[in-house]
Amino acid sequence: MGKLAIDRGLWYLAEYENEEFVLNRKPKEFSPIEVYLKKQARFKHLKEKEIKFISANRDKRREKILKKWKV
Repeated sequence: MGKLAIDRGLWYLAEYENEEFVLNRKPKEFSPIEVYLKKQARFKHLKEKEIKFISANRDKRREKILKKWKV
């Protein structure tokens, strides 16, 4: 599940070295998050609109991280 979350941009694999974050895994494109969400019963209530909202927030968060962290 951890690899699925990272490959979909819902979690980041990084280290903190020399007072900065360094991304260890940097997928060029994210896989669809539906696969990750549908494998877990706790997310089965989510509608398409909510999944799109999660995807949009993921993309905004990635932009911020790429600006601040060492890649």
